[in-house]
Amino acid sequence: MVYYAMKIAATVLLFATAASANNDSEEARWLVQTSLWGTLSWLEGASVSSMVASYGESGGRVFYYLPVNMEFKGALTLSEAAVDSSQFDGARCGPDGNLDPEDPRCAKLTVSGTMTPVDDDTHQFGLDTLYATHPQMKSWPEDHGFTVYEMHIESLWMIASFGGGGSLNVDDFLAAEPVHHAVKGFPTRRNLEDTVTGRPNFGNDAAGHARWLVAKSLWTTVSTVSTREEGQAFGNIRSMVDGECFLGGTGLPYFYLPSPDPTAIDVDANNQIVLSFTEAALPQLVGEDGVTCGGMDAEDPTCAKIAITGHAIPLEEDQIPKAEASFGAQHPNAKWLSQGGAHTGGKYYTIDIQSFEFFRSYGGLANLSVEDYTNWTPDPSKFEGEEACESTESSYTSNDHTQDMHSGGDMHSHGHGDGDGHGDGHGDGHGEGMHEHGDHGEGMHDHGHGDHEDAYEKYAEEMKEKEDCKDFSMNSFMYGTIFGFLFWGPTIAAVVYHKSCGKKGRSRKYDTESDEEYEPVVKGIAA
Repeated sequence: MVYYAMKIAATVLLFATAASANNDSEEARWLVQTSLWGTLSWLEGASVSSMVASYGESGGRVFYYLPVNMEFKGALTLSEAAVDSSQFDGARCGPDGNLDPEDPRCAKLTVSGTMTPVDDDTHQFGLDTLYATHPQMKSWPEDHGFTVYEMHIESLWMIASFGGGGSLNVDDFLAAEPVHHAVKGFPTRRNLEDTVTGRPNFGNDAAGHARWLVAKSLWTTVSTVSTREEGQAFGNIRSMVDGECFLGGTGLPYFYLPSPDPTAIDVDANNQIVLSFTEAALPQLVGEDGVTCGGMDAEDPTCAKIAITGHAIPLEEDQIPKAEASFGAQHPNAKWLSQGGAHTGGKYYTIDIQSFEFFRSYGGLANLSVEDYTNWTPDPSKFEGEEACESTESSYTSNDHTQDMHSGGDMHSHGHGDGDGHGDGHGDGHGEGMHEHGDHGEGMHDHGHGDHEDAYEKYAEEMKEKEDCKDFSMNSFMYGTIFGFLFWGPTIAAVVYHKSCGKKGRSRKYDTESDEEYEPVVKGIAA
């Protein structure tokens, strides 16, 4: 009797695993079909680059309209947090709007492959696919070198629930139907109050516009040089803050990487990163009809977007409370980010900025130096409706504090000449190449951390609250452990049985294929 019971349990477990893999493929197809834009990352030599790109999808095939005419490898990164514009305010995601963008249950997908200009037979189909969701592309100038591209998908990586992220089988992805498997959060979590104030008129103030865009963006794509696929970039969604509010921001984003995360592994090997931000994800530019970016396409230059290139730098111990206080203020649905990070272990990071690629209007890249960006200070009188935060006062002295951290000579400047980049831009041109790096200005940039006194006090209060509830937490842990043992004990026994006794009927070929199909690239990724 026990023998047959364990065989049944093992069979049920295998069916559950297969169903989970199918759900993942359906979720990935849904996210690709529903999203309108993503972050496209690629390598230029040994360096990683990225841009916000609109795309069209049909039957799992992905098409782009880019100022490029060459084959290259690229990675498209998507977030469920970009799908529903009604949830943009307050960094919300999920069916009830109570998940953080970094929460594993807020789906995140990276699709990697070879970007190839389409042939004549596919050209019209590609255009029709793009025009169906991006009608503004019809009016983009034909003499600006736009080419229809198709990404030939070679790998997919996704995390959409607890238990870690992993790879998806490409054939399963293409064969799946687009189905959203929504995962709910906990109903007791609070949301931020409505703080949408609209985009200020920055005029010629590129530094102010860039700082506002970064401060208002509560999540970003972190692009890295992939350690898993040679010659390929990788993009991953991370929640982000640069202070407790816009007026108290420093312009230097904080983000957290759990140790098992693919991005953390990439950064350990090569800490060059690009952080991408776009107004297409901001509530300030969502209309009453729910249309994003004031009605402009996400790839249009007037829908401002910035790519910040630099190196990921782990925070020092005395900087972490400031980051935790900032996450606590702006990411209420991600308590772990304000309380020391994930249970897997990890590090808080900021970026040592080297350059910007900032599009805010037609005519190419905005002229923005690292010095102008980091030295910019908001004048509260010019930002009506913006609330001050505890760190606002300290932000005015942050530039002085940072002189102790950085020193050096002139920053280098570089541009992509004809043939070295990816073609000409649109509007009056994006400049030569897919991106053109502006002059960085003289002097190294500054990192501002300001006065940590208020942050320390808030952090101490939070730690005291955690101490007060320690007894309750320990009881919960003990009860949970006992329940988990009783519940999962038979399942574990079934798995052990299937692996040992049931292995006699398997072939070596089946074992290998099973590992390839269901083994995730990186195990154990969690919030």
